[in-house]
Formats: sequence, structure tokens, C-alpha cells
Amino acid sequence: MTVWANPAPSSRRQVVLGGGLLAVAGATAALTPRRHKAFLNSAKLGDMAPPRLGPWLDGGSEGLVLPESQAVASVYDKVLTRSYFAPGLPSVMLLIAYGAAQSGLMQIHRPEVCFQSAGFRIDGDRTAQVPLRDGASIPGKQFTAHREQRIEQVLYWTRIADGFPVSLFAQRVLMVEAGLKGVLPDGLLVRLSTLGGDADLSQKALLHFAQTLVESGGTARRSFFAAHV
Repeated sequence: MTVWANPAPSSRRQVVLGGGLLAVAGATAALTPRRHKAFLNSAKLGDMAPPRLGPWLDGGSEGLVLPESQAVASVYDKVLTRSYFAPGLPSVMLLIAYGAAQSGLMQIHRPEVCFQSAGFRIDGDRTAQVPLRDGASIPGKQFTAHREQRIEQVLYWTRIADGFPVSLFAQRVLMVEAGLKGVLPDGLLVRLSTLGGDADLSQKALLHFAQTLVESGGTARRSFFAAHV
């Protein structure tokens, strides 16, 4: 007959302690946010906005309204600014800001706030749809910014993981939902603008440019800008 000896008190303590450590490790792993897949991976941000886009050519980045440099450094990993020119078309100023991990205290900026902090008055703030070639579209926003003699027509969209919030409230809801799922999402801001008072002409040009930007670089670029839209 086999006789099983009772474990010594020190052995029992080790078993209990080990089990407690495993439970703590499991709980910690469950509470640690998982990063949403980074769409950039090893690609450079400049590859997502090449010097030539359809009829537009890159001509530098002067004159863009930018967020405060300290805010940019705290929220975004990569920022790209360019101005594009094309014969017979409005020039387009482009800002792309990307952050691989968005959190409650580090979220992408809404351009309305950026322009207002730079002294602009915002008019005609409304939702927009950036049309893609297959009939899909990216939800975004449009507005006109005024400051002294400068009138700037703006089109932009934001991507949080796979969502496209069109308001600060919607952006916060997406962040909460991601947090409840234990996901630390990436974030993207794409802002296009052109100077001039003709809002209809400018917005048509901006929508054309946006479609070219998203669609002219294959699946990698489309995934970066439009996720699964």
C-alpha cells in the first residue's frame, strides 16, 4: 500500500504563494492593453504621401497652420507636412499626423481646435464623405477658417484603429470602447486645405486630392488611410 505523506508547512506555503503569483500574473496580462496593429509597420510616412499625386507635385511645406510643437511631440510619433501644386487646380496643403498608441491623455487633435487656437474663426463646420472608387467613403469634416485676409478651406478625417470619429465625443467613445477591449489603438489625422473664398471649388478639389491620396498607392496606402472601408 502506498502511503502519501502530507506536505510540510513550508511546501504548502510555497504552493499557495506560487498559485497567488500565477493569479496576479494572469490578471496583469489581462489588464495590460494590447496595441492595435500599427498600419505603418516599417513603412515611412513619406511613402504614404509621395512627391507626386496625380496632377499634383510637392512644392514644400510653408504656410501650414500647425499644432503647438510640444503637443505634437507628446501625441504623434510621425508628422508630415507638404504643399502640392497642379496647373489649373487649387494648391493643396497636406498634414498627416500619426500616433502608434492613443490613450486617454494622448489623443489626436481636432483641427477646429488647432485653427481656433491660432486665431481663426470657424464657419460652415459640417460632416463630409471622402468618396473612394469602389463606392465606399471615409467619414470626415469640412469647415472654412478665417483670419484677417486669409480664408482657408479645410477637409479632414481622423482614424482611431478602424473607426472614423467625426466629433470629439465620438473620438472619446471609440477610445473608451478600445479600452474596455484592452486595446491601445493607433491614431491618424489627415488634414487637407487650400486658400481662397470659393468653398465649392475648393472642396471639390480637396475631395479629388483626398481620393487620389488614398487610392493611388495600392492596398498598403489605402489600409493606412481608410482601414477596412
